[in-house]
Amino acid sequence: MSFRQIAEALDAEGLRTKNRGRWHLKTVRRMLANSTDRPPTLRQPERTA
Repeated sequence: MSFRQIAEALDAEGLRTKNRGRWHLKTVRRMLANSTDRPPTLRQPERTA
């Protein structure tokens, strides 16, 4: 599966980036290369004050 296909699958599932944007192949590549990035399903929900 290519980075582009992964990005398209994430968009199709309605998952958004941490900035609530659409996925791009460079975003997927960076996230997979950086072990400190967490997939969107593992992020803690944002807290509102």
